[in-house]
Amino acid sequence: MKYMFLANPAKVIDWARTLVDSLNRRESAFGSMADQSAGAVDITGGNAVFNNFGIVIANDPYVARYSNAASSGAGVLLRRARGSVAAPAAVLNGDILGGIYMAGFNSASSGFGVNTAAFYAYAMEDYTAAGHGSEAAVGTTSIGGSGRITRVRIGQDGLYPGGNNLYPLGNASARWTQLYAVSGTINTSDARSKQDIEPIPDAWLDAWGDVDWRRYRFIDAVQAKGEDARWHIGLIAQAVRDAFAVRGLDGQAIGLLCYDEWDAQAEKLDTDGSVLREARDAGDRWGLRYDECQAMEAAWQRRELARLSDRLQALEAGL
Repeated sequence: MKYMFLANPAKVIDWARTLVDSLNRRESAFGSMADQSAGAVDITGGNAVFNNFGIVIANDPYVARYSNAASSGAGVLLRRARGSVAAPAAVLNGDILGGIYMAGFNSASSGFGVNTAAFYAYAMEDYTAAGHGSEAAVGTTSIGGSGRITRVRIGQDGLYPGGNNLYPLGNASARWTQLYAVSGTINTSDARSKQDIEPIPDAWLDAWGDVDWRRYRFIDAVQAKGEDARWHIGLIAQAVRDAFAVRGLDGQAIGLLCYDEWDAQAEKLDTDGSVLREARDAGDRWGLRYDECQAMEAAWQRRELARLSDRLQALEAGL
């Protein structure tokens, strides 16, 4: 090879330039991006150009910014236009503005999964100087699935699910501690969404009449606060279950009584040892939908008042 270089000095220069360019691209694209004083880098091509940035390194890429201004944080700006670099055109409604897309290698035959998770934003109108509305979304792939699904969206209407009536907020083994709101929830009550509409059976109301309201304190609150733990007023789910069972009724056939169980889950750590998912034991939990419990209580009281009124009228008529 040394004889080829001596005979072709131009090739030596080309080889050196290629090496330097490769090293510079690796350094500016990943390891010390913010330490470079060069201007912005435009990516104008397709996959071939983008793949030039696919450098495999041992440590994570980072962006560092040094500034005394409170509003000057490190960041990555993703910009989208239609058209070309020479003649950019306005973004249209529905265009993806940019995002962070993640994929994991699954096998030698199929390689990396295609964008199995993503954080991205898209236009909500045709862009003009006066209007450039957008929404952001989070998408993930279900266990055992292969297609990314949008789970959450954030837009001018606030935070909402990726589809109607598809996802819960939390689950039986991963609960939120408290919900703060100005007003109560709005539940679907449209007659067009219901069938088999009929009076509440007396057997249900009779069973409900055997349910006692109680005061209680939560075990974890007492463990944390001792005697300062507060009292609560409500119902005991197992007592509701048993009140119906004594009368030969399945309380779980009524939406007010809920039961959930879950499998054990091992702790999952990232490469730095930080906890990605906490360990949990297998377990189960009974619960109640208090809005339906209160509706049942109101129906029971209405029936009892009606019966008392009828008896009172009968007594008055006999005088």
